Amino acid sequence: MRNTLQSAMFRTCVSLLPAATQMILDMGLADSLRGVTHFCPPQAQKRCPVLLRIQDGQAHLQVSTIQELQPDVIFTQSTCQACLMDEEELKNQLVGMAEPVRTLSLDPLRLEEVFGAALQIADALGWPEQGKAYVEALRRRVDQISACLQKTPFSRCRVGFLEWLDPVFHAGHWIPDQICLAGGVDPLAKPGQKSEPIPWESVVASDPEVLLLSPCGCTMEEICEAAHGLRKLRGWSHLRAVRAKRVYVVEPNLYTQPSASSLVEGMELLAHLLHPEVFPHDGNGPTRFIRFAS
Repeated sequence: MRNTLQSAMFRTCVSLLPAATQMILDMGLADSLRGVTHFCPPQAQKRCPVLLRIQDGQAHLQVSTIQELQPDVIFTQSTCQACLMDEEELKNQLVGMAEPVRTLSLDPLRLEEVFGAALQIADALGWPEQGKAYVEALRRRVDQISACLQKTPFSRCRVGFLEWLDPVFHAGHWIPDQICLAGGVDPLAKPGQKSEPIPWESVVASDPEVLLLSPCGCTMEEICEAAHGLRKLRGWSHLRAVRAKRVYVVEPNLYTQPSASSLVEGMELLAHLLHPEVFPHDGNGPTRFIRFAS
């Protein structure tokens, strides 16, 4: 992917959505960035000013700077109000600007919609071919997982994927797609729906072969600390995953942050954790999972 853009269609943007920022970087469109949030990748924060910070639950947006920058588009979202600004609040804060700015809300619910969001970003920035090449490369990686599974007799691994631990939340949105394409099935997951709390007894009843812990916004060290509380719950020691030592803390950004490349990387990690005999780990690259000492 190119890093320097030279096009009559060159457009600039402010990205208030970390996943959008990551995809802009991945597609080689970083020169279009004019502003980001403090949750965006450090690489982006080094390139341009941080225009949105969330402190004590309050969003602080530098509207005057946005007016000075005059971006062609602002990428935002309407899915999560916990740590991001939604489109409605953004528009309210931009009221009164001398020059109206286009906002584009990216709210994918399934994996295919995440790929579609990447195409929307590239198109909005005037580089649709960059988006197509990016998505096609990611699809080839997904197809490679499917091809490997088809060549080897396997049974779908029963998975429990928890997006929060106290209380426990089931997997939602695109995560069930990731699990399915990696050769697993999560009976508690709700594809295309918000992650919601469920009774711990539901996890015990599903008795997963592999249990994955990935609370949004946490480091793996923080998750390991919080996971000690699960040991006190009724039925923990009897879970098949616990007895088989197949409880893993996995990097949340590979699942809860909908950058297309991150989700595909997360899918490749899932394939290894669910079917290590088919997808051995080469040991290279950063460690994106920890086996939880249950």
